[in-house]
Amino acid sequence: MRKQNITLKDVAKAAKVSISTASKAINNKTVVARNTRKRVLNIAKELGYRASFVPKSLRSRNSKAVGLILPNIVNPFFCDLANAVEDIALKEGYVVILGSTKDNIKRESLYFDIFAERWIDGIILAGGTGEDEKYIQYIQDQDIPIVFIDREIEEHFTNSIGIDNEMAMYEATKYLLELGHKKIGFISGPLRVKVFAKRLKGYQRALESYGLKFEQSLLEESDETASGGRIATRKLLKRNKDMTAILASNDMMAIGSLKELNEANLRVPGDISLMGFDNIPLTSIITPSLTTVSQPSYEMGVEAMKLLLEIIQGKKKAKSKIILGTEIVIRESTSSLNKSK
Repeated sequence: MRKQNITLKDVAKAAKVSISTASKAINNKTVVARNTRKRVLNIAKELGYRASFVPKSLRSRNSKAVGLILPNIVNPFFCDLANAVEDIALKEGYVVILGSTKDNIKRESLYFDIFAERWIDGIILAGGTGEDEKYIQYIQDQDIPIVFIDREIEEHFTNSIGIDNEMAMYEATKYLLELGHKKIGFISGPLRVKVFAKRLKGYQRALESYGLKFEQSLLEESDETASGGRIATRKLLKRNKDMTAILASNDMMAIGSLKELNEANLRVPGDISLMGFDNIPLTSIITPSLTTVSQPSYEMGVEAMKLLLEIIQGKKKAKSKIILGTEIVIRESTSSLNKSK
């Protein structure tokens, strides 16, 4: 490994400490034990690490660049969000550097390293792998402003823009229950991601409020793609012959589910109702059009970029948590149980 490519993560690994501890040692934070600091500094010197000393001096000159980290760039929800961030950034004279993690912690940590060492003014993180808190702590230790979209770190209060995921899914499940459906399959994204864990909680809470027990056989976890939705639906159908509705944690999975239901010769909503979450543009033009929960993706991007700019410009001192509203958009893919039968 060439010395100019040495990162703080390399130093931390060699010193057998966390990235956060390595950062604090190098930046002379008093919370690090003297022996630990000495070991980290010696290893940093041996490896030729010096990049982390540069950004702080250059960052004060205002690079006019921000980093945007997304789980993927395939889902139209994140495309809409990215467009909003870029629209606001360009109006204020900033450029946006985009990183797609593909829900991979190694890719995500790489972007954190790159952004920390490329003198950017701030970071917007949408979602996240759920395994990245030490890297986020590292960014905060470097005094780089960071704003989360649809993500919080529960251990401490952070700047975030999002929705009430639990309540939104509670209302979605309640809508299907009120149509008479009791056997509702639930397709969840990766439950290590807190957003999906909260949506599952909303589904479970709605069942409980209607006196129904949560059935593990009605839950299938998958990745956040259409193919993931297809596979999850196939498994749900094998286990639950009496299932009358499926609720997916995002629209891409719901679209995949629709494809699988068609392949199984099941009419939507005649034989089974289907509902998604996000309200991406595709949901209004597929057949049947998809009932879904609409969350304001563009507005989330706008608010996140505005908040980040306020922090960068020193106008915002206190932490902010902004919760935006959602609504159920009723289309053709759902119907009452009596009507469908």
